[in-house]
Amino acid sequence: MLDSAPLTVLYDGRPTAQANCCEQTGVATTNGPATTLVASSGPPSGSPHTDGALRYASIVTMSTGERRAYFEAARPDGAHDLFTQRVP
Repeated sequence: MLDSAPLTVLYDGRPTAQANCCEQTGVATTNGPATTLVASSGPPSGSPHTDGALRYASIVTMSTGERRAYFEAARPDGAHDLFTQRVP
């Protein structure tokens, strides 16, 4: 979950089951009732490298209140690495 007002979440944005190895991450928010999520109008987020994979994304609130994103993304050589970065 990225935010709670409005509810904003990350989801597996792959277009087909065959794209399982190169999943991308989409963003959806509530548009009206909290039970209805709507995908953002843009394409899912992905790595600019090789297969474009950006998957297993999670946002964690640390004990200090800082929020960090953890995710797997494709590297230029085709391998995938785990990354973390601060979320403002």
